[in-house]
Amino acid sequence: MKCHLCDGYSTDNRSNLIRHLKDVHKCSAEDVFELREEIKKKKAERATGGDLLKCAECGQTFAVKKSLSSHISRKHRKKPENPAEISLFPDQSDSGSAPKKIRKQAELVSLKCPETDCEETFETRENLAQHYSDSHKPDSEVEKQIFETETEFEAWLNNRNQETCTDWKIRSSHDGTTYRMCSHEGVHQSQATKNVVRNSKKLTGNSLCPAYLKTKKNFSTGQIEVTSFFHHFGHMKKHEHRKLNNQEIDILVRLMRNGLTNPQIVRYCDKEYGNDSSSRLAHLLVDDLRNIRKNHNLYSGRFDDDDLISVAKRVERNDPEDGIIHYNPPDESGAGMRLVIMTPAQKELCSKYSHRGISVDDTHNSTRYSLKLTTIIVLNGLDRGIPIGFMLSSSCTSEDVEIMFQCIKREVPSFNPEFVMSDEAPVFWNGFKSVWPDTKAKRLWCRWHTLRALGKNADEILGLEDSKRVKATLGELIREPEPVEFHKGINSLLDTLEKMGSKGQRYANYFRKNYLGKAEIWAACYRPFSPFQTSMINESWHAGLKKNIVNMHTNIRVDELIEALYEAFLWVIRKLAKQTGRNLQKASSRRAENLKNCRKASDVQSKYSLSRDEEGCFSVEKKGTDVIYRVVDRLGCSCFESENCHCTCGACSYRYSCSCRYSLSGVSCKHVHLVLQYLNSYEEPNDVGDEYEQFTSFPKPAEIPTFEYPDVSRSADNELASKIYDQFNREVDTISAKMRSMKKDAGSLDLMKNVLEQIQKINSEISKNEKPNLPIRRNADAPSHTARETMNFSKFPKREKNRKKCGKAEAFPIRRNVAICSSCGLADPELPEDMDDEEQDARVTEWYRCSNPRCHLAVHFLCASGHCVACQSSFEPHPDEDSEPSFNLDSSDDDMSGPSTSTKP
Repeated sequence: MKCHLCDGYSTDNRSNLIRHLKDVHKCSAEDVFELREEIKKKKAERATGGDLLKCAECGQTFAVKKSLSSHISRKHRKKPENPAEISLFPDQSDSGSAPKKIRKQAELVSLKCPETDCEETFETRENLAQHYSDSHKPDSEVEKQIFETETEFEAWLNNRNQETCTDWKIRSSHDGTTYRMCSHEGVHQSQATKNVVRNSKKLTGNSLCPAYLKTKKNFSTGQIEVTSFFHHFGHMKKHEHRKLNNQEIDILVRLMRNGLTNPQIVRYCDKEYGNDSSSRLAHLLVDDLRNIRKNHNLYSGRFDDDDLISVAKRVERNDPEDGIIHYNPPDESGAGMRLVIMTPAQKELCSKYSHRGISVDDTHNSTRYSLKLTTIIVLNGLDRGIPIGFMLSSSCTSEDVEIMFQCIKREVPSFNPEFVMSDEAPVFWNGFKSVWPDTKAKRLWCRWHTLRALGKNADEILGLEDSKRVKATLGELIREPEPVEFHKGINSLLDTLEKMGSKGQRYANYFRKNYLGKAEIWAACYRPFSPFQTSMINESWHAGLKKNIVNMHTNIRVDELIEALYEAFLWVIRKLAKQTGRNLQKASSRRAENLKNCRKASDVQSKYSLSRDEEGCFSVEKKGTDVIYRVVDRLGCSCFESENCHCTCGACSYRYSCSCRYSLSGVSCKHVHLVLQYLNSYEEPNDVGDEYEQFTSFPKPAEIPTFEYPDVSRSADNELASKIYDQFNREVDTISAKMRSMKKDAGSLDLMKNVLEQIQKINSEISKNEKPNLPIRRNADAPSHTARETMNFSKFPKREKNRKKCGKAEAFPIRRNVAICSSCGLADPELPEDMDDEEQDARVTEWYRCSNPRCHLAVHFLCASGHCVACQSSFEPHPDEDSEPSFNLDSSDDDMSGPSTSTKP
């Protein structure tokens, strides 16, 4: 049978199809009834070729006569006129004429002793247990006891069950009397066509297990009279086969309320009870814990069985600690959902740190639905990432992002970041600009995403061999800190591509169209003091959320993810506070890297010579070479006084810059450390120097770095809700006991009616919302790979084995004064369509150059109407000179990821 509402589900069982329609498509009872009738009609046509059969008593329809007969015998059985004439044990002479149902009941009542050498039969299980104790197991007695309270009875029963490895099932119950039998008795009749699992635990077959338990409760006194027999026959007594008793369930519930996940609980029980063979907890599985959580309502943040209704109830309660500042439920097709979260603690952190810059990214497959989770992250003073806002939405368009930033603008009016980092998707920047159209924030592309896109297209267009050197060249140029050297390198690369033939020209055109005019977004020379170079801080957050909080589970509910976001935020904040409080290296990895580079600089001081130019900048020259690095002082940084990444020598990457290609945000290269160590050794800088003179005052490092975070303790809703629920259960039990007592007194009728009316009024006040709908992802059950797992080739041994070992590709050397315009990136300018080919401008390309002696970038005469893209200087006619000597991008004096070089003047 296939689902008529979707093409992806089929089953052989009608109940499975009905369950699918209820859970996935939210079908009503009328729709399910119509489906049942349709299935019955098809079955009737196949079986008899006729219509449905209808019951004359109730009108219910059936496909075949056998079903109708069974229904009549069960629901409309006729009562005998004289019940005294019915005998369950008719004479042998009359057995042939006795009704079939009477003979079957007589056979069921006859209970045979399970021992093979005994032919005794009994009418009741109590008689069978007494016979088994007297004749076969004299050491096992039928126990009869009376307990004053139900608590005493439960404690006794739990101990006896664990001692004898007994598990019960209720056979019948009426008027306060309950009969229990061994749950392992009988044979399990499986409906499966293939036996894909092991044999059933019901192993006695047609024999009976004499274990027996009868309880009779006196409602007037509360006493419980118990008759029991705990000896078994026909099956092995194994604790792994019995159910969890109440004491064991209480242990598990306590662990769940302490915040342990199901796998953690299993590991804890294996460690604590693994050697106790009589404990059911030694054989615990994760599957055993799911029903316990459901029965005790121990799912954090779950307010309803339907996750979207649960989200709506969380929104309706309007708890300020939840920080839900915007919510749009999904429509019938699952589109249009937007949930924006910003807790009070996140607002405070956003006000404090967002001015430095934000990084925005989204991730998918975070729930069982096709929802996107967008996260905004800021850096604290120690350059550690902190999420300050979330958006869970059906899509991630510019409109969705605009709504998210509108909410942030409303909640944090001072929100004004200097940098906005994202991948190449324009939705984040467009949404940001829609809210702040006059913003001065700089848009940044993630370096890793940019190089990946450039490299992917290079492989497709140029081929693997040529693309290696192109990617190596781009990897060097993207880290070039000097705009002049960057544009000279780009011009040289474009000239090289033009000379590589049609493939090179095709890739050069691709680069000009998509990246050349956007260099200020992705090149390091246009963001020298940015706290971000990549958006990997978002990737790290998403990996931590999925790995440490949701345990790589992707098939989770929406309300579970919301609760996981709260938990993950607290986890990040508390971890940073603990690491900072203990002054660990992990508290600030960038500060630790600064200290490491400072030690490197101390070791290589003798290999460098320092000099100061007229502008006050330092030139760091490696002895014996012509390589010179220029260190510049920005004259101040915006770091916090007691929360920063400053080195002990005063190095700060947000104040000092160097012309090498080290290019790591928050970390100063060793050349900066060399300069500051020299000044600390031979000069005496003032704490308060001239703010307009370089290298006269140094930043102070935080002696003991601190991280001041707001009160992020949750209002303990889950714990409080559990306490309220427990108190509620006690009150209900008390009311029930009083109602039972008042039931015996006719004078308490008015009081009972009053109590009932109050309870009915409370129930009527509980509102029921309409159910929104979100389609479940087809691959919701499959675990997703993180970006790190996807890029880890060790998980794919075949590909790793066939991969050729090759060294690092060599970048193209930069050639000076190449015939490439630094403005348009072309060798020849684009001419107007109406220009005659015989005109002078069409036959000869006239060149101009930048008037700055440090730059001299060449441009077409037709492109020289503005200013130089590198130094903003004016242009002058280009003189006829020989080309300057070329140099290689890979020329480096240290291990600082290939610094740039320049000839010594």
